[in-house]
Amino acid sequence: MLLPEDDAATANWGDDWCMPTYEDFVELMENTTQEWMTFAGVSGMKFTSKAEGNTNFIFLPAAGYRGDGSLSFQSTNGSYWPSTVTLRSNYARNLNFHSGGANTTYSSRCYGFSVRPVLKN
Repeated sequence: MLLPEDDAATANWGDDWCMPTYEDFVELMENTTQEWMTFAGVSGMKFTSKAEGNTNFIFLPAAGYRGDGSLSFQSTNGSYWPSTVTLRSNYARNLNFHSGGANTTYSSRCYGFSVRPVLKN
């Protein structure tokens, strides 16, 4: 786990907020259906609860990422960092999605991926 000062959500939004964990991303993938869509003019992935009678969803924009200093894949790819780091501290698992689906993968932490703050429990 990142230290609070290294957690972008905590550092920018305060102690009630944090970045989701990798386990949160796995739970999101396992307990939702994923649908590529445009919402309010923004392309991204809609994650809708699989629970019977529950229509809750979260929409994550395909914001692209910064790799070499420039923004790449905006509107076609979404990549989000968790607070969980791996044994190789320069890499971490992340949530990645595009029009073909969503998955988790490993990426170098040097990439400027998005952060989706969540309230701490």
